[in-house]
Amino acid sequence: MKKIKAVITDLDDTLLSTQKEISIACEEVVEKLKEQGIVFTFITGRPQYAIKRYIEQLHIKYPVVSCNGAVIFKDQEVLVKHSFRVNKLRHLMEKASDLGLTVLYYTNDIEYALKQTNWVKVRVDAGRHYPVNTLSQEEWEVLICEKVNIMADGNTEAFSQIVDEINSLKADFSIALYGLNGCEIVAKEVNKAVGMKELAKILGITVDEIMAIGDNANDNKMLEKAGIGVAVGNAKDETKKYADYICNNHYTEGVIEAIEKFVLKKEYTV
Repeated sequence: MKKIKAVITDLDDTLLSTQKEISIACEEVVEKLKEQGIVFTFITGRPQYAIKRYIEQLHIKYPVVSCNGAVIFKDQEVLVKHSFRVNKLRHLMEKASDLGLTVLYYTNDIEYALKQTNWVKVRVDAGRHYPVNTLSQEEWEVLICEKVNIMADGNTEAFSQIVDEINSLKADFSIALYGLNGCEIVAKEVNKAVGMKELAKILGITVDEIMAIGDNANDNKMLEKAGIGVAVGNAKDETKKYADYICNNHYTEGVIEAIEKFVLKKEYTV
């Protein structure tokens, strides 16, 4: 019998609604966790700048794990950062871009687009910041990133043409592959399970004292290693195989369900 001391949750398709919002009911549950002295924070593929408004909404005072474990930060201070040279990905990134796919690379808390695509244009028109920078020869040689994203944005046929090359790079990078919808690439040996372990060390607790909640391929190892691994009801079938508990509810309501079931009770068994 153990007691959970921290709850960490993915954001997109987990804590956030389909409208990318956090409900008042969720805010209330997080407040109950705070009253009991239980840590609540995020562990997400999103970069630091894209998490800020959710941190502010829930008044998160603990470190946050971003970029699938590559960066851990608290307020404006970066506590952990795993970076890599992007030159080994040049052929893949340029091929993906030539196929019309969206290629993003993240460095120094700015997410750049390799080329303007419809995906980029729509978001820039909506007020998002995705500066376009087609890298020069010199930049390819020296650029250091924390994450690279390649997104199909519905063009699964084009993405299928680079899957073999993506898989061939798994010896040198950690890659979360989302079927034919896209992939996220970070430094070798970095993933959310590693980020969770490093977060636990910062918090002075063990991984066994963490409940982790997620929905997709980049959450699999984290759910497997956590004290309690939870998949929300809308999680991918493959991800559910790694979970100790599968929620009846989807998205935010699933997160609330798990917290109420396992954490706001005195003890749990799995």
